[in-house]
Amino acid sequence: NQSTGTTTAGGFTVPPSFLEEIEIAMRAYGNVQAVSRVIRSPIGSNMPIPTLNDTTNKGRILAENAALTNTALVMGSVDLPVYMYSSDSILMSYQMLQDSILAQGELTRLLGERLGRITNEHFTTGTGTGQPRGVVTGAAVGRTGATGNATAITYSELVQTQESLDEAYQANATWMFAQSTRRVLKLLLDSAGRPIWQPGVSSGLGNAEPDTILGRPYVINNDMAAMAANARSILYGDFSKYYVRVVADMQMRRLDERYADNLQVGFFAFGRFGGNLVDAGTGPIRCFINSAS
Repeated sequence: NQSTGTTTAGGFTVPPSFLEEIEIAMRAYGNVQAVSRVIRSPIGSNMPIPTLNDTTNKGRILAENAALTNTALVMGSVDLPVYMYSSDSILMSYQMLQDSILAQGELTRLLGERLGRITNEHFTTGTGTGQPRGVVTGAAVGRTGATGNATAITYSELVQTQESLDEAYQANATWMFAQSTRRVLKLLLDSAGRPIWQPGVSSGLGNAEPDTILGRPYVINNDMAAMAANARSILYGDFSKYYVRVVADMQMRRLDERYADNLQVGFFAFGRFGGNLVDAGTGPIRCFINSAS
């Protein structure tokens, strides 16, 4: 009997069938750039950002016929250099280019995500030496956890982290932490036994309030450390004080000639990016550090 279930009985005559879609794995990598201040520039030379901290100076009562006191402004600067980033290359045979359902537009998106992963990692935890200085690296310490609680945080410690930020920055303040930390915070109760995590509320008109922690919105960034000994696991502050610099935009290159002798085409993406926390001296972003043990 002829049948499609056996190759020699008829199966060889049936062409393979598949859905003309590719299921692409997803993994969140955070987005510091979404809440930072983005500066675009046509050239990539170093960009010093001037700073001024006059917060410790104040006026005084002037006695009759007394001379004025001269008090100078305290100036400084924070550098904002850029670095060249590459996605690495992908080689595709001519046959694959002709036969594959993987479109070049999808390839561009995938290579762009490679750049997004490395730049977000550096915008988060970069050392500032040969790479951007990350927001975690530049943040001031707001609160360190109590000994014996290295993988958690108490309600009191979270409140102290929030209140370590000066009131001048509170109106624009946002939390940032990894998804694993959100799980911990969702289980945290205040002193009255109420959850500190509150879901957002939709108005039904297309406007929605975000989920909040202690009344302030948060951003998930999985390049931040999970709660562990000595981890800088939570940030809180005004993220517009973190500057991301972009020189032009990400560019995609197709290499037709370089690999032609192997009947291959190369693809890669590149871009120039930089980042730094511009802190004039009052700590606009604070971090919670888990205890050592």
